[in-house]
Amino acid sequence: MKRICTFMLIVSSLFIFTACLDAVQPESYSYVFAIGIDKGKAKRYNYSLMVQTVGEKNDSSMVGSSEIFSAEGDTLFEAVDIIHSVVSGEMNFMRTSVIIFGSEVAKSGGAEDFSKVSFNSLRMRQSVKLLVAQGEALDFMKNLGSQYSQNLTRLQVDLVMDNKMGILPITSFSIMSENVMGGRLDPVLTLCNVAHGAKEGEDNAQNTSGVLRTGGMDSYVMGSALFDGWYMKGTIDENDTMYLLMARGQFEKGYMTYETKDKKIATLLIEKNADIKRKVDMKNKNVNLKVSLYCTVEFDETSSIREKWEENYKKEVEEKIRLQLERIAALVMELNCDSLGIGRLVSTKFYNTDAWEKYDFQEHYKEFKTNFDVEVELKDKNIITHMD
Repeated sequence: MKRICTFMLIVSSLFIFTACLDAVQPESYSYVFAIGIDKGKAKRYNYSLMVQTVGEKNDSSMVGSSEIFSAEGDTLFEAVDIIHSVVSGEMNFMRTSVIIFGSEVAKSGGAEDFSKVSFNSLRMRQSVKLLVAQGEALDFMKNLGSQYSQNLTRLQVDLVMDNKMGILPITSFSIMSENVMGGRLDPVLTLCNVAHGAKEGEDNAQNTSGVLRTGGMDSYVMGSALFDGWYMKGTIDENDTMYLLMARGQFEKGYMTYETKDKKIATLLIEKNADIKRKVDMKNKNVNLKVSLYCTVEFDETSSIREKWEENYKKEVEEKIRLQLERIAALVMELNCDSLGIGRLVSTKFYNTDAWEKYDFQEHYKEFKTNFDVEVELKDKNIITHMD
């Protein structure tokens, strides 16, 4: 009985002390949704945090306003200390979904400096997505529009949809770290930009590459940033990104247009048929990649599709795609970016880590020649047959 009474006293005391703790309620947090990193003037970097402070306790929607705060610092922690002094509530990084590197930071290897940040101490997820902005990250964040957090959500939806369409990569911090530290595949990050706004007196809309966009969001995603380790070496547009993803084995679906030899304009809706097949010949330093695709074809005139697909059009399409893949392979190799993962393939020929490291793949990378075999099949021949 004495033991039971003692236990009850201990439990009661725990409840008493718990009531005295200064617990942080969700409405007291200032959530950091995005981080931008640019070159600093007085310090090494200028950090920009997109912060959303949620509403009052009686606000069931828990949606508040978003602001962007910037401060210079040699490290993220130094900038956070400065920004924390002007932000109400405790700063919380658990909802951080995007990190945006300005182009100058990306070129100078700033991603490596950021990799040294303790994600655990900030309670930030390593699945956070990485982007590179043409110009400054702060400009990109500002041009998300007045509704920062809502447009950030729209941006993330665009990333997912464009990735499914095969025109954009999605790379998280954990994936980039794994790629760089493993030395077998160089990272490819999403490239974003700011559109030129409408001139004074014009309708509130933007024009990007001839496409009219509305909704007040000037920031958009436009292609890929190519890296050699932690350093950005070049950029490509959405069209070239589609072929790059094909060569990496990450393509899902997309489209292309071309003019046939008999002067017909064709639009092809293409999608992955099978996983890419890879082989490497170490003796001759040849890398052979087989890309298998399905396609649906639409011509401006469809009367001759049935007769000419197998005879002419199939070979034309396969050759066009093959040439584009070879062009992209040559481009990334010239930049010394192993964007196709040739190192990953070559490493399978070594029996242990010591032998692989002794080989020094970087010294031999440009000696390898990439060859593509492209196979394109009609997804539904019956539909094509009856288009006329």
